[in-house]
Amino acid sequence: MTASITTRPRAAAPTGADELVERILAEYEPLLRHARRAMASVWQDRRVSKSALHVLFQLQLHGDLPMSRIAALIEVSLPNATGIVTRMEACGLVERVRDARDRRLVLVRATDQGREAVREVEAVRRDQMRDRKSTRLNSSHRT
Repeated sequence: MTASITTRPRAAAPTGADELVERILAEYEPLLRHARRAMASVWQDRRVSKSALHVLFQLQLHGDLPMSRIAALIEVSLPNATGIVTRMEACGLVERVRDARDRRLVLVRATDQGREAVREVEAVRRDQMRDRKSTRLNSSHRT
């Protein structure tokens, strides 16, 4: 019995564009970490789960959605999505409404309170990123 040796193809030498992308990613990663921490504090303060915020962001992006589409977008089972939306509905973040064109279809819609939660998270994220970036810019101008 003979052993076969497989070789990996060599990676192409990095191009100027690849190096630029890597530099951008290196600069952006600390901003993302900072934004995640800031958003975590918002989740704790508002008692809105990450799953609920994920649903709210999808509703903001796509508009009213049927439960099956929400489940697909947030990558959970339909029963799991139903539970998430039921809890969100109890908190006043979403409501279930009938589709005007097909009354058999039930859609999930963000309420004013749900849209406000998204605005708050986005404002915190923007503020944190702005503060972080201006701090980095100020320190780079000093050197």
